[in-house]
Amino acid sequence: MNKKEYLGIILIALASISIILFLYSNNRELKKANTMLQLEKQVLIDNTDSFEYLNSITVDTFENRIKNKEDIFVYIGNSECADCSTFSKNLKNEVNNFPLKNSLYLVEISRLHRNKKQWAEFKLKYGFDQTPAFILFKNGKVNSMIQWDEKKGLSSDSFHRWLEENRNDIEKLS
Repeated sequence: MNKKEYLGIILIALASISIILFLYSNNRELKKANTMLQLEKQVLIDNTDSFEYLNSITVDTFENRIKNKEDIFVYIGNSECADCSTFSKNLKNEVNNFPLKNSLYLVEISRLHRNKKQWAEFKLKYGFDQTPAFILFKNGKVNSMIQWDEKKGLSSDSFHRWLEENRNDIEKLS
């Protein structure tokens, strides 16, 4: 076997190994992406239920009500948010046990959340950092707020205490 044949075999072997490694790597990435997609779908399914029993308003309607200096109680939530999904069971319990049905409005922000610049501006404008966020506005200004904490979450006890502290203002909105 001459040097050219030997070099050709080595190049073919290296190319074959490279292709195999490339395919293996892509397969792992596809499996990882598929797993993430399945988890995201589950979050959406879990969270969808919490949005069905709440009154909802669009982001534009919410902003107009704030601009008009209205009193309003909002839940800033995201149907694609794992934290919102985690909290949805606690929220449903409070909606059933506390007079929230006619006073709490969902502002579903999943579309807004996809535009990072607009999302950052929205959070800054309304003074919250995380979803879920529950904000009570008086005369178009934040009066009281409770939100998900990245490290601690939002316990049902904390949320219930916050609701009790704001009961009078919430009941006025019903």
